[in-house]
Amino acid sequence: MRLMKRFLLLAFVAALFSPALGCASAVGASASDMKRQYKRTMLYDKQMFVDDFTLATLTHRPLRTTRWVLD
Repeated sequence: MRLMKRFLLLAFVAALFSPALGCASAVGASASDMKRQYKRTMLYDKQMFVDDFTLATLTHRPLRTTRWVLD
């Protein structure tokens, strides 16, 4: 029973670290391709975060506290 618990614990630890130890590149892609894809994904994520923030805080709209539109 103790041997089975140790084996399950080892399998669980291996499953936790397996995504980090996976292939560094996709099949047919070079390291520069993977770096460019990662940078593009991070850029899209940053742009979407900024868009969501401006939509939530309404900073993309002009100030409407007066009847004149102030830019």
